[in-house]
Amino acid sequence: GVFATTGMGKSNLMKVLAGTVLSSQGRYSLLLFDPHGEYLDGGGGGRRGLRDHPWAPDRLRVYATRPGSGAGYTALRLSLGELTLGDLQTAYEWSHAQEDAIYRLSRLYREDWITTAADESLDVEELAQQVGAATATIQVIRRRAQRILDLPCISRDSSQPSLSERIVDELAGGDAVLVETSGLSSMEEILVASVITRRLLDSYAAAYLEDRERFAALPPTLVALEEAQRVL
Repeated sequence: GVFATTGMGKSNLMKVLAGTVLSSQGRYSLLLFDPHGEYLDGGGGGRRGLRDHPWAPDRLRVYATRPGSGAGYTALRLSLGELTLGDLQTAYEWSHAQEDAIYRLSRLYREDWITTAADESLDVEELAQQVGAATATIQVIRRRAQRILDLPCISRDSSQPSLSERIVDELAGGDAVLVETSGLSSMEEILVASVITRRLLDSYAAAYLEDRERFAALPPTLVALEEAQRVL
């Protein structure tokens, strides 16, 4: 952790670290979550950003969680089907009753449980009876499920390829990946970060277990979350 008050140079330090990763030409990689959009262009005031780095065209990959983010961004799309219960537990605080209801929903409806929970056409009391939970518990789950489905970076189409796999491949190739998360709440940012970092960890773990030579060739990856105190 890097802790300091505003203006003490935390973001500048991260830019220096990111620039060093870019200069390593593939020996290291970086996954950086930026809630303010200050890293790519420097944040205004004449400050230079990562797009000004000489290796940026070759090594910097930029994703945005909101549409219409401008030139240089790829719109981030994650598949609804790849959200796990672990991701939801990481991003949101749940009561024991709510967690139990989610497990039951997932057993009943499998990969469709989020869309089922969010469906306003289904009577919430009947759904609560099916699950064996209190109506108020299902109402909380429904509101959060609807909020997740409304996220522009979440795709309901399970046939649409998720970009998390592409991001993991880029990190394995020694790139710096910047994910701009402005417009998301703290919990939603953590949900997105959880999905991507879990896939990264799973990929490296699989390489370690299945192919030690490939694992040894993978670059060490730094994962950084700007304004982390919002979500710690």
